[in-house]
Parts: sequence; structure tokens; C-alpha cells
Amino acid sequence: MDDEDNYDDLEEDFYAVLNVSRSASEKELTQAYHRLGLLYHPDKHGFNGEKKEMAEKLFAKVKKAYDVLSDPHKRAIYDSVGVKGLETEGWEMVQRTKTPQEIREEYELLEKEREERRLQRLTNPTSSFEVGIDATNVFQSPDEEEDIRRNEWLSNLVEVSSMSMSQSIEFPFTRQYTGSLTGAIESKNGNGAGSLTASLRRIVSSSGWMELQSKVGNVNSVTIRGFRRISARSHFNVSGSAYFTSAGIIPGVSAAITSQLDQRVSGQLMWRTDVTSLMRCSLAYNQERYTCALKLQLGVPNTYAAVDVGFKLSQDVKALASIKGGSFGLLLEYGLEQKVSKYSTIGAMMMLGWPSGVLLNLRVLRASQMYSFPIHLSEEILPSAVFYGTLIPVACYYVAKVLLISPFLKEQKEKELEKKKQKLKEQIETRKREAMAARELMTETVERCLQKEGEMGLIIVKAQYGKLATEPGQRPDPEKCIDVIVPLQALVKDHKLVVLSEGSKSNLQGFYDPCIGEEKNLYIRYRTNGVLHEATYADTEVVKIPMRGHRIEAK
Repeated sequence: MDDEDNYDDLEEDFYAVLNVSRSASEKELTQAYHRLGLLYHPDKHGFNGEKKEMAEKLFAKVKKAYDVLSDPHKRAIYDSVGVKGLETEGWEMVQRTKTPQEIREEYELLEKEREERRLQRLTNPTSSFEVGIDATNVFQSPDEEEDIRRNEWLSNLVEVSSMSMSQSIEFPFTRQYTGSLTGAIESKNGNGAGSLTASLRRIVSSSGWMELQSKVGNVNSVTIRGFRRISARSHFNVSGSAYFTSAGIIPGVSAAITSQLDQRVSGQLMWRTDVTSLMRCSLAYNQERYTCALKLQLGVPNTYAAVDVGFKLSQDVKALASIKGGSFGLLLEYGLEQKVSKYSTIGAMMMLGWPSGVLLNLRVLRASQMYSFPIHLSEEILPSAVFYGTLIPVACYYVAKVLLISPFLKEQKEKELEKKKQKLKEQIETRKREAMAARELMTETVERCLQKEGEMGLIIVKAQYGKLATEPGQRPDPEKCIDVIVPLQALVKDHKLVVLSEGSKSNLQGFYDPCIGEEKNLYIRYRTNGVLHEATYADTEVVKIPMRGHRIEAK
């Protein structure tokens, strides 16, 4: 798991603070605000200095929730991206007339830019490492004439046929100027090559930049690049190059325009002419679980058409497939990608090509570091190479997952959870003090409620929130479970208890989170009409009691 020291704060659920649903009307918000205002208003506790101070803090919390939810613009931002959206730098650029969907898109853009800046600090330098492996001898038996050389054949089953590495670093001089240095080396079939590239980028405005690049290697070159954001959905790239070869100077030009055609579809047109010439058109469709890309390229030496598809099998597993056909032949690819942590992904792709044969590509991506291992299994399409190239990586992955990955991630998750608890310890203690203060301020309200409900009304007998016992006779951990009789009884009105918030109940008045990062439930035992009832609710489940199905006798 990737190291991460920037833990999120304990985010407040304003709907839970007011105990209203996410679809609450202005009237319902006002009613909830007035009800809690009567409970926490500092003037009501004016003769008790300690109580008044607690009431001021709780009243301010309630007022903040009401101020956000009663303002349509702030509520749209909060509903789309949460409390952090209200605090994100750059919101002054967002128009108040934008829809929640447009607000979310704007926020995601701001967050992406912020994440890119943060990742840039964390993961520099960027690097790639590739080792090409020739394993064609594994699936091809020696000829009968070469039986006498069988021992030599066995010793050369697998060979390293190529290796390449590259690494780059960036160093900002000022806010406008950034320099970078990239080195690359490659060795293939006994021949080696290397290059060194230096560049200087200047940010011209908030929507554009220019870059000067110089490359020294087998072919020396100088390139000037430019980027310009045309609109919120489109941008343009252009570059001009000069390649210095033994035959003279070869000029090169390339240009590309990329546009977001609608919410899910983007397109790109690209043209290039230098040592090779091409024109490419591509369309990409993206939704939460499915992606598809179409590409058409006309050029020298390769002209082709391609279709790439991806499908999320789960939150962390993605299936990939593509088919490409053109002047080079036909290529079919399929494989899987598994996200093993926030910044780390592993993948395996099988490539069946005519006439290139069968190739298995194993890769690991960790932030901006790429490790790739292409393994050439056979020079033609052999069923055995396809079968074992597909089966063995899957089998090895599941064995590694059971024996290594899952135990490691579980251990890391526990460590991260404990680290997070320590990081948020002060906030947790503050929430706990606020909850205890709220309960104390609810005492009079609860006493009046009990008198009004009487013997036949709705009386909360027992209520626990947190990590409850899962086995019969097992007692819950007192460190991870809290008593919430008082705050629930305070919500009883006209013989009914309703908790409308679909968020975590840890944000309800008088509640706090006793076990951060762990599954929580709410258990309630109550009496109505003199009959005992009980029910258990998930943390984000709406609560409505009494219910006939809760009768203990019925169970």
C-alpha cells in the first residue's frame, strides 16, 4: 500500500446534524433548525456558564449546517462533492447558475489538478523499466536433425532479448518556468542506444504553455511545443521539430486537437509529418463501468483501424480487450488489470498477432513508475502458447493474492487505520466532547418527552451504536460501542422515532464515531403500548419506529 500522510478530516454530514433527508424542503430545514435552536440556543442556558459555552458551540454547528443547506448554490456544491467542495480553492470561478452536474465536473477538474500537483511532488522522478524476454523455445521442440543439441536447446529456453530504461526529473525554477531532464538507454539483440533530453516549459497563461526541448542521441533534435485550452471542453497541441541526421536536417510538424464532445464522449484529431507521416482520428466513450475507444490511422509505415474496450468486473478489477488490423497484419489483445492499492496497479495482456505470434505482457504501474515485461511465447499462433500464457499468469496471481497480497494489504490497512486514528485523535476527542455536551443539554427535553409519552408511549429501553456483537452471547467491545438512549429519546415525537439522514449516524446530535473505519450498526430496544420491540439498523439506513415486525414476541 502506498504511503499517505494526508488523511482527510472527519467530514460532517449536515443532513444528519439537522436530522433531515437529502431531499428536505426549505420548510423542513427551517423546522429542524428551529427545533434544534430551541434546544441549543445559548440564551436558554444563560445562568450556567459551562452549559452556555457548550450550547454556543453546538448551536454554531447547527447554524452552519442550516446556512449551507438553505443556500441553493452552497447546497448544490455540498450535495455534489461534500464539505471539501465548499473549501476548495478555485470555487470563485464557478458560476452560481451552474447545475449540480456542472459543479461536480468543475470540482473534479480542480481536484485533478491539485492531485497532479501533489503526485508530482510525491513521485518525482518518473521512470520506466522494460525487459523483453524471448521464450519461443519453450513451445517449439527442436528439429529431429538437432536432437544432438538438445542439451544446448534446454539451456536456452528463455533469453533476455532486450532491455530499456528511462528516467526523468522536473525542477521548477519559478511559478512560470519548469525544467526537466530525461535519460533513456536501450539494448536489443546486442545493439545499444541512448539519449538525453532537456526541456524548459513556460506557462504563458492559465490556459496555455510553451516548451523548448533538445534531444541528444542517435538522432539529435530540437523541438518547440505549445498547448492552448480553447474552451472548457477543448484544447490544442502543436509542435515543430528539426532532426539532425547524416542526410541533413529533416523538419517535422505535428498538431492535435482534443475535445469533450459530451459528458461521456471525447474525440481527437492528430496529424504529424517528420521521419514518418500519419493522420489519426480517435473517439473514446467512458462511463462508470464501461469504456470504448475507436481509432483510425492513415500513415507511413503503418495504416490501421483499432477498437479498444474495457469493463470493470469489480471496484478494483478491469477486463481489457482490443483488436487492431492494418498494413502490419492483425493483432488481438485481451487481459486484466488489478488495482492493489491507491497508486499501484498490476496487469497482464495476451497478444495474438498475425504474423508476429503470441506475446504475454506483464506490467506493474506504481504512481508514475512503469515496469513492463513483454514475453514472446511463440512466433506463430500455437494453442499451447495461448493456453499456458493465459492460464499461468491467472493461477500465479491468485496464489500470490492468497499467500502474499491479501495478507499484506490487510496488515497495511490495519496499520493505516491505526495511523489515521492517531492522526485524527484530537478531532475524535472533540466530537466525543460535543456528543456528551449535547446529551447533557438534552436532559430536560428527554424528561419532558418521557412524561408526555407515558407508560403506553414510545420509550427507548436500550440503544447502542458502533461495532455490535455478531455472535449470540457475545458482548460488544465497550471501546467501540456507545450508549445512545438519550439522543434517540430526544428525537421521539408523537409516539414515533424517525432518523431521516441517509449518511452515517455518527453525525447525529449526541452521537460520535467510536470505531473509525469499521462497520457500524445501531441497535434499539424500545417499548410501545407496553410491549417490547427491538431492531438493528445499518449505519446509513433510515430509522422509522415503531414497526409491528420489531415485536420480540413476533420474532
